[in-house]
Amino acid sequence: MTPIDLIVACALDAVLGDPRRLPHPVRLMGKIIGGFEARIRKMVRGPGAVRMAGIVLALGLPVMSYAAGAWMIELATRLHPQAGRWVGIWLAFTTLAARDLVDHARAVMRELETGSLVRARQAVSRIVGRDTDHLSEPEVVRATVETIAESTSDGVIAPLVY
Repeated sequence: MTPIDLIVACALDAVLGDPRRLPHPVRLMGKIIGGFEARIRKMVRGPGAVRMAGIVLALGLPVMSYAAGAWMIELATRLHPQAGRWVGIWLAFTTLAARDLVDHARAVMRELETGSLVRARQAVSRIVGRDTDHLSEPEVVRATVETIAESTSDGVIAPLVY
């Protein structure tokens, strides 16, 4: 991937964000994790077996994701070099979450600015993994900032470095 390709992927993320109707590798990985966990919890007993299953998932999913992405790029490149390039750009674009993070933070901010703490709690509940029903306004702000900071590492910095 060239620097220009990376800039194009970032521009696509800035303009389109995460289109909900388009295929999205990160959402697919989430579904795989959910399905794997549901099956494993039924099959294995004991903390050691659960830990081993977690290790298999933690190692296997990134390897499979890399292999699938490389295979898609290779297959497209065989059809046409520019097709491979655009598949790579598309995959890079779909792993970036900067626009989505900004949109979620703005949604919380808008609700706080209108004075609707209840709706601000609902907005922040879409990006945090904790109960938001009883958060105060400062706690809603803190939860938003913490989540954006953490998710920037996972959804922006890590994909760009990779």
